[in-house]
Order: sequence, then structure tokens, then C-alpha cells
Amino acid sequence: MSLDMKQIYRGYFDTAVSIAFKYVKDKDAAKDIAQDSMIKVWKKQDSFNPNKNKFFAWFYKIVKNTAYDKYRNDKKKIMIRTDQTGLEYIDCYSINVDTIDMISNLNKLQPKYSEVLSLSFIHGHTQVKISELLQIPLGTVKSRVKIGMRELRKIYL
Repeated sequence: MSLDMKQIYRGYFDTAVSIAFKYVKDKDAAKDIAQDSMIKVWKKQDSFNPNKNKFFAWFYKIVKNTAYDKYRNDKKKIMIRTDQTGLEYIDCYSINVDTIDMISNLNKLQPKYSEVLSLSFIHGHTQVKISELLQIPLGTVKSRVKIGMRELRKIYL
């Protein structure tokens, strides 16, 4: 199936920016994500099946995943900067003040749960990648994430 990309771009670019902004909270980054998403839509148009799902749901998923990828890549950036006095300091996007105590709370969990949660939420790996890294079945990873989240919730509540 060949999509009319000019029509899609005109009709959905602003929507893509809005979707992306919801995830990255930065207008310029959202525009970049929307542009990248449009390219992905064009490249993946053969995978769209109107009998399986609606165009907007398929489109939304592409934009959302592109935003997640951008977020994961950006949070891993570390920059060395120099201030006005000439002192160097590290500007690290991967340190999030909202999760500073998360590592200590993860250590309160059984190692099998803290390990998968750390790989997922701190290091940004997918569950499939975690399964490969730990050499355990994907279903086991999913179960450990679910149970680990339930145990973390007990700590935070």
C-alpha cells in the first residue's frame, strides 16, 4: 500500500509534534522527533495494514517510540563544561533528582528483581535485551519486572 506522504505530512505533522512534546517536554526536540517520525512512516509504509489497525494508532506508536528513543539517547549524554572561572564540571543528563533514592530502594529488593529493574529503568534496556543480557527467558524478565515494581510500590507508599 502506498501512502500519500504529502497529505500525511500536511495532516499529521502538527499532531506528531504534539505527541512528541507530551514525552520530551521540549518544543524543538518535539519538532525533530516529528520529522524523524515522518521519515519512519514513509520508510515503514509497507508495514501498515489497514485491516489490522487504524492509521492513527499505527502513526501514534511510531511517534511515541521515536520519542522514547530520543529520550533514552539524550539521558545518556554526559558533557564536560567550563564555567566563567575556568573550572570544569560534568553536566550529566542521566542523573535525575526524582530517582536519586531509587538505587538505594532497588537494593532493598531481592537481587533478581533489582537487576531487571535497574537494567530497564536506569540503563534503558528493553525487556528483550535484558533477556539476552541475563540469558533468561523473556517471560521471566516480564514477571520479575512486574513483581519488582509491585515491591517498589510498597516501599514508596
